[in-house]
Amino acid sequence: MLWDDPWEEFRKMEEELDRYFQDRYGERRMRRRPLVPEERYETPVYDVLDEGDQYCIMIELPGVGKDDVSIRVRGDDIEVTAAAPGALDEKRKGYACTIHLDEPAAGEHVKATFNNGIATLSVPKRERRHVDLR
Repeated sequence: MLWDDPWEEFRKMEEELDRYFQDRYGERRMRRRPLVPEERYETPVYDVLDEGDQYCIMIELPGVGKDDVSIRVRGDDIEVTAAAPGALDEKRKGYACTIHLDEPAAGEHVKATFNNGIATLSVPKRERRHVDLR
């Protein structure tokens, strides 16, 4: 088999992935405005652990002070922004990311600690209501 376009298979794979995420997350995800439209923000390295009744999220923010970090909980999304330290390149503003959780969080009960450039969040899951059918 000869290919006319060596990138054709990659484009097909990209279309398949787009369809997969469209089916999984629906239109709601596709229309969402990005958290930070500017390219001067970097996405920090983070890890999300599902511990049953809560999520444990660790976010690496090297060189950032505790007072420069902003965390917002919006349903099943955690939005994190952090100002870049003054000693770094002025072209970069800082860090920003939106972390999507599989279940809505109880935002009023989130606990956060910051130690040596790592923010650790304990995010309880919102209780699911059980309705008895009659």
